[in-house]
Amino acid sequence: MTLSRASTSAGTVNLATADGTSKSPDDYKPALKTASFAPGEISKRQYIAIVNDAVTEGSEYFFVSVRRATNAVLGNATARVIISDDEP
Repeated sequence: MTLSRASTSAGTVNLATADGTSKSPDDYKPALKTASFAPGEISKRQYIAIVNDAVTEGSEYFFVSVRRATNAVLGNATARVIISDDEP
């Protein structure tokens, strides 16, 4: 996640996953997290575990939504994450 500019105050945002064509917990591990930004910090990495299986499924997707920001204004608050199938 990236802020458009640094803040002089600490801030937080919550993120949550939601099913699309991929389903938790079979395709990815569901997540409900809080990211904290220190004053001056502009980016944070958040990791969501993908489940590797031996099933040929084709590409699938799920959503990550960012909400409940403190000391920040949300812009594009939902992203679609694509899981590319690695089975032949």
